[in-house]
Amino acid sequence: MNIWIFQTGEPLQSDYLNSRPMRAITLSNALLKKNFKVIVWSSAFFHQNKTHRAKRFTCIKISSNYEIRLIPSMGYKKNIGIRRILDHFQLALNLKKYLSKEKQIPDVAFIGYPPIEFAFVASVWLNKRNVPYLVDVKDQWPEIFIRPFPSYIRPIIKLLFYPYFFLGRKVLYHAKSVCSITKPFLSWACSFSNRKLTIIDKVFPLSAIPNYSNQASNIDILKFWNSFGVKKNKLTRFYFIGSFSNVFDFKSIRKVAEIAKNNKLPFQFVLCGNGEKFNEVKDDFALLENVIFPGWINHSQMIFLANISHAALAPYLNHSDFLMSIPNKVIDYLSFGSPIISPLKGEVRKIIAKHHVGLSYKEFDECSLLMSLKKIHENKNKQKTMSRNARNLYLKNYNGEKIYDNLILHLKNISNK
Repeated sequence: MNIWIFQTGEPLQSDYLNSRPMRAITLSNALLKKNFKVIVWSSAFFHQNKTHRAKRFTCIKISSNYEIRLIPSMGYKKNIGIRRILDHFQLALNLKKYLSKEKQIPDVAFIGYPPIEFAFVASVWLNKRNVPYLVDVKDQWPEIFIRPFPSYIRPIIKLLFYPYFFLGRKVLYHAKSVCSITKPFLSWACSFSNRKLTIIDKVFPLSAIPNYSNQASNIDILKFWNSFGVKKNKLTRFYFIGSFSNVFDFKSIRKVAEIAKNNKLPFQFVLCGNGEKFNEVKDDFALLENVIFPGWINHSQMIFLANISHAALAPYLNHSDFLMSIPNKVIDYLSFGSPIISPLKGEVRKIIAKHHVGLSYKEFDECSLLMSLKKIHENKNKQKTMSRNARNLYLKNYNGEKIYDNLILHLKNISNK
């Protein structure tokens, strides 16, 4: 069975970020294990690192059953700007160009949404050949484009973005099936596209199947963390793993770290990752020796850190798309058995309250955050209970192997075979 995946904006190999693979590669790996033939169509420009994987159309034949096809585009340096809009337009035109030369036809296709233009071109090509496709919705494009503007000007802005609304609705409306990461997100996708929600539209949480290849030795892991002064001791340790970007509130963490330092609280904060705001955030914490910045860490290092820490920080801002989703880092924390400390409302707050897997605090409120951290510090029995609950919730609802087995079965059910 031949399955095509159209997905841009994410790493195509797990070591690009020294982290776990994301949706496209996780699905590809799961399909290959079951002997499917897989072709991934993606962007030659790598969004997260803002670098070009290739300057021209490139076909990477990894095995007889697996190809990755990279579509060139101009690239961009900022997430928001005219150059990114032009990049996506050029990417879609180039996808159309290379698809027009394609002789093969898949049995079913998986389309990541967004970007809208790329998804639209893929959907048109597939529809003309009567190939069923599944659209995987992970962002509320294009509605999120107009939300930053004052309400009185939004109708005008929406008119300017009308082509994106038109194309986005077409992609979703004509799909054989739509899937998303939570029920609210799936409901939004169907409502946005005037598509009736049916049993063929599914929820597949944003989980992953960890890559355990090339795992570091215990000695190397210990050396790595010892070099940063992170070790198993009497400190109450809180950690963050992610991309340093403007979707997180690090200022509240900084204020709490300063309070902890001034009041000699035995707290240590380990903030792992990289990203466009990394240097800015690191500089802001410069005088706080109780805060560690180890950079990007691999899966082995993540597990060790989680095992010697008491809770994980998920300081997401309450943007509408986050309110409707459960971010992949939250699911990672659950898989590690880490209680989650977060100001997120919506779906994340619901699972924290319902399953007792962490604590919620008020957004931009360092006093509320400090109170949550003190509860972890002062009640280790409660912390252990939340840790067990987190791991059990992951195994029950977010286990990557189960999720991708179900996704593959769904693709088979909607295919032409």
